[in-house]
Amino acid sequence: LKSKYDHSYSGSTFLPGYQCIFDNIKNTRSYCPLCVLEDIHELGYSYWRRIPSRISVCATHNVKLLTKCDYCGKPFSRDGHAVNVMWSGCAGRCLGKVAPVLNTDPMALRLAKFFGILCALDYHVSGETALRVIEEKLKDLIRNGATEKPLFEKLEQLRVYMDKRAGYEGHDARASEHDLDDLLESIALAYKEFDEF
Repeated sequence: LKSKYDHSYSGSTFLPGYQCIFDNIKNTRSYCPLCVLEDIHELGYSYWRRIPSRISVCATHNVKLLTKCDYCGKPFSRDGHAVNVMWSGCAGRCLGKVAPVLNTDPMALRLAKFFGILCALDYHVSGETALRVIEEKLKDLIRNGATEKPLFEKLEQLRVYMDKRAGYEGHDARASEHDLDDLLESIALAYKEFDEF
């Protein structure tokens, strides 16, 4: 998801002074213990996936992602374990040996799956177009009798956002880099399948 007004491949990610969302070790990393075991079996080692903090579930295994060490309680961040804990383990104990906890939240799984699909696309999706499409989808769901409170809340949030951002580069609501992260949650709320979006 990218603003149509930002034509660069990486946006501001690698500009001086910008803190990269995924690679800044101040941010807490997360991992799936089942993915670690599969990696070790298939590759001989595991690695950190670039998973934003809003994703709390493994899309492949439907288990909760771990953000702190099950052995010592330290977070996987600058204030806890360094990134090499994935390879060295915590006091020699493999992160893949932690018992996985099954996810019971279908929305969390849908969000994780949609994130994976978005990352695998061969093209960018315009954030501005996505905003308009999602707004229309939410209105349509409500017109057709949907009564879930999160739908109404998300529609109101989108309306406020679009009103606030209107006027940038014409009449479109311009999607900022930070706000594009919220779009994924909106897509997962409005659509049961990503292909429908």
